Amino acid sequence: MHRASGCVVLDAACGTGYAAGQLVESGAGNYLGMDISAHAVVYGQRSFDVPNIQFLVADVTNLPLPDATIDLYLSFETIEHVGDDVRYLNEAARVVRSDGLFVCSTPNRCLTNPGTTIKDRPFNPFHLREYLHDELVMRLSIRFDSVEMCGQSFYSERYVRILAKIGSWSPPVARRVHQLAKVISSLWDHRGNHIVGNQRKGYQPEIWIAVCRRPIRP
Repeated sequence: MHRASGCVVLDAACGTGYAAGQLVESGAGNYLGMDISAHAVVYGQRSFDVPNIQFLVADVTNLPLPDATIDLYLSFETIEHVGDDVRYLNEAARVVRSDGLFVCSTPNRCLTNPGTTIKDRPFNPFHLREYLHDELVMRLSIRFDSVEMCGQSFYSERYVRILAKIGSWSPPVARRVHQLAKVISSLWDHRGNHIVGNQRKGYQPEIWIAVCRRPIRP
């Protein structure tokens, strides 16, 4: 959150603005939350009635913002919901300043939908696609010159390979195995296991977090 200090922050697909208070407390100059849900936006406006926090109804593929006006663009668990991910990234690159950041997160398909391809519809009915590491980096690199990959909730490569093997036979069974493993591991789970960190050798995260710099304008 320290990167938000003094910044104009865009939180796209913000929901009810859960992060707004934290970002402003961390020093964000202005917070702008956008969501396609009018209900969520109204709730956010009522919850944060302060001058430097604003909410708007907007589509991430058509942002109502001038070019190069955002210092920090946050977009968590969004890209997998968007029909046109290229247009979504075009808009991100358009509104982020040349020295700004675009940070997005999305599930890692090899854990959340083992044995499937990017063309297969994920188990989550609200997701249109999910990405592997190279697929996501390739997509982001179309519009950003620098892409740094981090993650959250790491699992060993050995475990990932087991899921892949099961998934090659039956993706639904592999998915259920992972869900069961998460339920069992929750008995000794703690918050430290879910802290965002850099990629680790021999491990893969359940959630990819990409930090993108130097936008390439559409």
